[in-house]
Amino acid sequence: RLDGEPVEIRSPRDARRLGIALVTEDRKTQGLHLQASITDNVALPLVGALARFGLRSRSGEQDLARHAVKALGIRCGTIEQPTGTLSGGNQQKVVIGKWLATRLRVLLLDEPTRG
Repeated sequence: RLDGEPVEIRSPRDARRLGIALVTEDRKTQGLHLQASITDNVALPLVGALARFGLRSRSGEQDLARHAVKALGIRCGTIEQPTGTLSGGNQQKVVIGKWLATRLRVLLLDEPTRG
């Protein structure tokens, strides 16, 4: 049930459509693209929403990343550095930041302080 209404979730896409997201226990294999930048990771759930005329809005993605870095205290040299170069705690902040940038109703946290 969500807001008192029965819901059926059969896929991650169904969950996202309902405003439900998951911060997984294993951020390195399920929560992040380690070779991708902080910007790319934070913007990933919103790529379609940030597009203009079907093209990615890099400036919009960078604005989201800058906001996440500031709001969550992510320690990094630049928002364009690969997420895999961050400490484990800062990687976890990127995972949380990418979901907080979306319009969520429920954020499920599976071992959010692990590692």
